[in-house]
Amino acid sequence: MGKKKNKKKDAAKKEELKKKKDAKANKKLSKKARKEAKAMGEDHIDELVKQFQVLDDKKSDAVVKANVARPGPRCYPSLATLPTGDIAMFAGEYFDGRVTSMYNDLYLYTPESDSWKKVESEYSPAPRSSHQSVVYREHMYIFAGEFATTNQFYHYKDFWRYHCGTNAWELVDAKNGPSQRSGHRMVVWRNYIIVFGGFYDVSREMKFYNDVHIFCTREMRWRKFQFDSLKPQPNPRSGCGLVVHPSKDELFMYGGYTEIRIGKQTTKGRCNSDIWKLKLTPAKKFNDVKAT
Repeated sequence: MGKKKNKKKDAAKKEELKKKKDAKANKKLSKKARKEAKAMGEDHIDELVKQFQVLDDKKSDAVVKANVARPGPRCYPSLATLPTGDIAMFAGEYFDGRVTSMYNDLYLYTPESDSWKKVESEYSPAPRSSHQSVVYREHMYIFAGEFATTNQFYHYKDFWRYHCGTNAWELVDAKNGPSQRSGHRMVVWRNYIIVFGGFYDVSREMKFYNDVHIFCTREMRWRKFQFDSLKPQPNPRSGCGLVVHPSKDELFMYGGYTEIRIGKQTTKGRCNSDIWKLKLTPAKKFNDVKAT
């Protein structure tokens, strides 16, 4: 038992040290990026994103507008089927060849009447694309994504949920969640939400992930699954397919995209064609839930 505890403590110390080193490096790179953005005639992306920061005093009742025109052209929005039968489309982006437009609008499509509704609220997630949405019971959950200008990218790590009955957004204050990213995948398993992979790319720094995080909707908290480094596991990637086989408690992942920087201005990309299975073992206590 003593050796196991020491290994856990050592792993925790290494993880904490890594976070501190990454934070220090990011601060230095951010300073450099601000100078580059100014030279290109843009505000730094951090300043642009701040204008979308929501505060508790902005909370107000949502307004639902019925029979509105369908949303304009866009890519990388999220789609999810709500308990009401409506299909929720949130956010996305559009590039007209010159300017990138980012959205944070929420549309509800009713298949039976072939009609659209728009939910408007001052208290809602910031504009983004390449995020993920899933539905569990009466809530739709939104995690992460990216905000882009013509020359810059910003990756979120915020976690929101939308109540299908009241149309109200809520920022979920849960610590130890996944880091900033987009292109990840998210699925529902039992009363949990599982996030896999994704990437973080702000030109000066690029990372792809193969980490697996689980969120408990009952306890409203995150955990990161830890795997034996000596055992095979998928290489880091984004844009993969991820699905749960509910009757077998198994998670399947297929394909995805990985990009490696091989120079200051050069990257090499690869599309994967492998399939992986992760066995999920439920438990009464959240900390005892396993993935092997």
